Amino acid sequence: MNDVSIIRTGNTERRVTKLHHIDGSYAGTISVTRPVSKNNKKRRSDYSFKQISAQVLNAKTSDKASQVRTSIGMKLNLLYKRRKSDEYDEEEIIRAILHAEQILRACKKKEKHLNRRNSRYLTLTSCSGDHIRYIIVKAYKLYFIFYMG
Repeated sequence: MNDVSIIRTGNTERRVTKLHHIDGSYAGTISVTRPVSKNNKKRRSDYSFKQISAQVLNAKTSDKASQVRTSIGMKLNLLYKRRKSDEYDEEEIIRAILHAEQILRACKKKEKHLNRRNSRYLTLTSCSGDHIRYIIVKAYKLYFIFYMG
């Protein structure tokens, strides 16, 4: 049978609770005052769709693609954390998460492709352990053999 009233003045909120005994007689009052922000606007995410896509497109080696994949994964984890908090616009965060997941899949494919392209190089050593190296490069159906020393 406690009465609670909320009084808002400016940027403060005052919650007044009147306490009563079991028999209904008045026991006292508890008052709590706290600041309230007027602006309940959600923050915008700093995720850049174009920047992430450009990083994947500019990755020319498998090592660079691996670095980009790692950075996208970290940004994706950050987006998951931001989605749980109520500070950011949820619709924008969801769009960013979907984009990051798609780009992450594309980056994994590109990394795999670049690894396959780099594996065309084959290093051979002699059986006697002389460590004579030859690199056979297959390019445009031509075989080039280089002596590496």
